[in-house]
Amino acid sequence: MKAVLIVCFMFICVNGFSQTKGNLKVDATVRKTDGTVIHKAKVSLVDSDENIIAETLTNHKGRFEVSMPFDKDMRMVVEAKDCHSKVILFDTRNVPCNHQQWGYEYGGFTIKLEPAGIGDPDTVARVAFRMEIENFDYEKR
Repeated sequence: MKAVLIVCFMFICVNGFSQTKGNLKVDATVRKTDGTVIHKAKVSLVDSDENIIAETLTNHKGRFEVSMPFDKDMRMVVEAKDCHSKVILFDTRNVPCNHQQWGYEYGGFTIKLEPAGIGDPDTVARVAFRMEIENFDYEKR
């Protein structure tokens, strides 16, 4: 019995709390400006050559998770029916080679979408690696 508990604990520790190596894992919640979560909002990662790197949908709690490769300049486009889209720029090019063996996590933030409007999606922030803190940080646009 004790051995089974130890094995279960080790499995949870390795799989439940590990970072994906060699990339940046981003997780966030998508909500309307009134605070309600948006189920099935589309989240797309697009590189500087307009290639779609990844796409996902938010779950029933409005949450999503996506992994981004290093050495890329990308934009995350978040869109939902009857809402104005938002864009967050991500720059993973400045991660030093000796840091790329590890995975980084950036998340826990909320993206709020306004009711649909006319025009291009709003770029709301830029996220990039900052060597002085040895981690990713953002600046609002």
